[in-house]
Parts: sequence; C-alpha cells; structure tokens
Amino acid sequence: MKQARSALFFCLLVCLLGTAFMFGRSVRLSATAPLRQADAFASQNSRHNQWTEEALDTTAHNPSYPDTPALTNMAADDLGGGDDVDANDQFSADSPLVTFQSVYELLKEQYVDKIPSDTPLAHGAVAALIAALDDPNSRFLEAPERTDIENQQIGQYAGTGIVFTVRKVNVDGLLERQLTVIDPIAGSPADKAGIKSGDVITDINGHWVVSYDPFQAQAKLFKSLDSDPVSFNHAVDATESKIKDGYTLPAAQTLLDTIQTTPLLLSITRNGQPLQISVDGSSTTTVNDVTSKLLPDGDGDIQFNEFTNSTYADFEKAYDAVSSAPGIVIDLRNCPGGPINTALAIGQALAPNAPMGSIVVRDNHGILDKSVGFGVKAEPLSYTPDASSPVTPISYSGHFVVLVNGGTANTAELFAAFLHDQLGARIVGTPTFGDGLAQTLFPMPDGSAFTLTSGLVKTDTSFAFASKGIKPDDVIAQADASGDAALSAAEQALTLTPLKTSSAAPIVGGQKS
Repeated sequence: MKQARSALFFCLLVCLLGTAFMFGRSVRLSATAPLRQADAFASQNSRHNQWTEEALDTTAHNPSYPDTPALTNMAADDLGGGDDVDANDQFSADSPLVTFQSVYELLKEQYVDKIPSDTPLAHGAVAALIAALDDPNSRFLEAPERTDIENQQIGQYAGTGIVFTVRKVNVDGLLERQLTVIDPIAGSPADKAGIKSGDVITDINGHWVVSYDPFQAQAKLFKSLDSDPVSFNHAVDATESKIKDGYTLPAAQTLLDTIQTTPLLLSITRNGQPLQISVDGSSTTTVNDVTSKLLPDGDGDIQFNEFTNSTYADFEKAYDAVSSAPGIVIDLRNCPGGPINTALAIGQALAPNAPMGSIVVRDNHGILDKSVGFGVKAEPLSYTPDASSPVTPISYSGHFVVLVNGGTANTAELFAAFLHDQLGARIVGTPTFGDGLAQTLFPMPDGSAFTLTSGLVKTDTSFAFASKGIKPDDVIAQADASGDAALSAAEQALTLTPLKTSSAAPIVGGQKS
C-alpha cells in the first residue's frame, strides 16, 4: 500500500514539476543574442522577422554566476541532439503523434465532464511538450505573459522589477533549479528594497518555490522508515504538503513580474546566507536605459541600465553630452542586457562594419559536429537597419574603459567584449554574469507564444561566455558595491595606455589569453 501511495504522489510530483520546470518568466530568457522572432507556420511562410523583431530578449536563462556551479553544457544540453525523425515513421501506429491524437480523442469522447473548449487542452499539451525538454529557457507563454515580456522589451516592468533566470545547480548530488536574480531594474521596487544580482529566491510569502524533487531529497528518510508504515505515511504526507503548499516556478515568476496589491515577502539566499526582504509590487517601473554625466576629473561616464528598442537613440543623446571628454567610462554594471540589435547599432556607430560576434545554431543539413552529435553553424551577428533611428557614425578621439560587475549580463557582456576587441577598451571591475544563450520567440495566432533556446552566442574572438562570464583586464573589487568608488577607480584606468586593437589579446576562456 505504501509503495502504491508513494508512486501516486510521485506521479503528482512529476505533473507539478513538469509545469514548474517550464520555468521561464526569466524576463531575459537568457538571450544574449537576439531573441529571434519566427513565424510559427514556417512551412507556409519563411521565418518571419527573425532578426528585426526581438519580441523577447532574455534570459537562462541558463548562465552561472561567478564562482557558482556552471549550468549544463550548452552544446550538449541546450542546442539539443536527440533522434532524427523519419518522416515515414511519423504516423506509424506506435508513433508519438498517433499516441497524442489517440489520447486527445479519448479525452473528448470519454471524460466524465464536458470539456467546454479545446484551448486549455492545447495550451496544456504544448506547455508539457516544451517542459519535456527540461530547458529552463524554453517555455510556453499565455497571451498576457507574452504581452508582459513585450512590454519589458520597451523598458516597462510590472511588479517587483526583477530580471531573473533559472540556474541548474548540483547541491550535494541533488539537482536544483534555482530562481536567480540577474539584476533588479534600476529604480524598481526590488532595487529600492535591496535585492542584489545573484540572490536566489527560495520562498514567497512563506511558500516554498518548488526547485527540486523533495521525494528524491527524502529518499534516505523514506528508506529508513520502510518497516514503520505509520511514520512512512506521515513523512509522505509532509512531503506532499510541501509541494502542494509551494509555488511552481512559473507561478512564482508570475507573482514577481505582475502587479500585486500587497507587498511580497521574499526569502532569499545571498552568498549562502538566508535573508528576508519585503518588496512592493504595485506599480510599473519604466527604465531610463542610458544616462551620462561628466566626472570630477573631466572624463565622461555613460551608464547603461538596460538595452531596449530605444537605447540607440538614447545613447546618441548621452554621448553628445560627454563627447568633448578626453576619456569615457562605459558603465555596464548591473545591466541585464536586452535586444541585441540596439547593441549592434551602437557598435556600427562606434566602429562601422566591425564584427561583434556570432550565434551558433543547429544546422540539420550541415556537417556533423561529433562533439554534439548533429550539425551546427555559426551565423554572424549583423545589424538590421531601423528606418526610424538611422545609425550615424561617431568619430571619437579619446578612448574608452568598460566597467562591469556580476550583474553585467546578456547583451551587455557581448557589448563589453566588442569594445575590448574592436576599440581596445580595457574591461575593469569584477567578473560578469555569464548569460550567453539565444532564444527564439514563436508567436501563435491566438496570442500565445513559446520561446525556444536556439543558439549559443560567441564574441568576435569565438569566446562563448555562457556560464563563464567575462573576466576583467583589471579587477576593481568595489564594482559590486554601491557608491562611486568603482567609478573613480575606472576613471583612473583611463590614464593607462589603451589596448591596441591590432594586438589586443582576445578574451578566451573568460580571461585574457
């Protein structure tokens, strides 16, 4: 009886975690490359606006914070693999498609209650299908969730203002999927409350964020109670209650970036220490994506809070205000990234025709890569012109220093590497976050959508910074602290001889080669 009961609860857990591990409200969905938008019906139309409409940019997802266990290997786990599908077998009697169709028809014909609409069945099936990939950054989006993420692309964050991802971390042999803060948006409720990059959210309002299989965690306890049915059942009850009372990852993420009428009490771990922080979620934060100012010694500071669709135009204004300065600090601290096309636009202005990097994608018709078991190809990242905001080349006679920290993620990391490799800018600060996977957004006709991890981003020197981050040329420990101490130290770095682009050592393996 107890074996049957534990099996029943295990099935319940699988159903719950199947949804939970769909993850993905990670507002960046770990996309350092453009979150490419594709037509869902590619068989009827060519891929639609793949590079020009970046309805998502995120995140993943899934990167690893410096000095923490890395995410699973991108090439093996995130770019896929798996069995090739034989078109002749797709509709054989034992094919998955036939099984799916059979189950659907039986549900419609024999379920005891009336099913008023096919929509919940279809959406649930698609969500479970994507969840089966066990990829933190591939997920199904209901129409409101798609709208939320599209709003984030233009710099509007509802609720707490946390940009987050889900990291896979092995803790004492137990695989945990940790809801991890990439950055609190500058000026957001989370920022004002003291949330920091790298914080792991474990509970919301006293409810556990389901991040691992508690039955697996309790396996030794269950085995020790094998001869005591009463205690065994109590242990199973307690474990079941832990799941039922908790928030799945999607539910937790929805709470964090939708409007809430009451504050959220977040239980977090920061550098291994537990903390509780109350965060208001009753408003929408609009990002001021680029600002600039003159520093005490006369140098300029251009700070990027995020990359959005309007960042290039805002950068032009910010640059004009400090263009006469002998040196400029490009401050990318706590910048969670954003649509890559805006970074490419700025890159074209600063160094016309200079490459920024590439995205490695699957190529089912290409040469087999034995390391991953299928074909891959590298597509150069190229700027897609925007008629509403044409790029004007910038001729700057001074030089740049790039200031980064553990909250520098996503497109911001790629941009930092570009400034280093193409303009000889020193990178100073602390190691970056390491968010270098690309997602594609597939919109559906009913307003829903899904995201799919579709590539690995590399810098122009072929360094894949996902899960590794970028190590600075010069360490400035204060970069992770508040205040202007790091900015002053970065300004001092402007007095050093800039790196020569013709001989600047490429960033390899996260550090200068």
